[in-house]
Amino acid sequence: MANATNLRAHVRALHEKTIFKTCEPCGKGFITLDSYKTHMRTYHNIGKQYQCEVCLKIFKHPANRREHIRRIHIGELKYECQICQKKFKDPDVLKRHGRVHSTNAPYACSHCPKRFKSPYAKKTHEIKHSGIQFACTLCSKVYQYKSQLNIHYRKCHC
Repeated sequence: MANATNLRAHVRALHEKTIFKTCEPCGKGFITLDSYKTHMRTYHNIGKQYQCEVCLKIFKHPANRREHIRRIHIGELKYECQICQKKFKDPDVLKRHGRVHSTNAPYACSHCPKRFKSPYAKKTHEIKHSGIQFACTLCSKVYQYKSQLNIHYRKCHC
């Protein structure tokens, strides 16, 4: 470590696992400020948000916005789906898109009989069972899904 302060912070966070900050809404403890801020943005919609200047989609972390811009808005559409001819800029996105044409739904909800084609769709659905809600920070609207909140932001507050 470059100095004693950094060393103490490192030992407290990684070796002693000293709780640095506790989330008031849910009581979860965090050993770093960054992990606390990420939790607050992700689970409670509290904290800075980052908006794509092109399509106005909102992100909770600047790296997610940068990756979105790189994948969606920069480059040419050179990867084509052989089934529906939809084109993509990124081969991984084309591969994920292939799931829409499949009947295979291997990801089962752990709370109900529903099944999903992707782990992301399963995780998004399971949030509904957890009771977590996504509240607008600019008005009193509350949504079960983060995607619904993002649509609300774009329609009502942009």
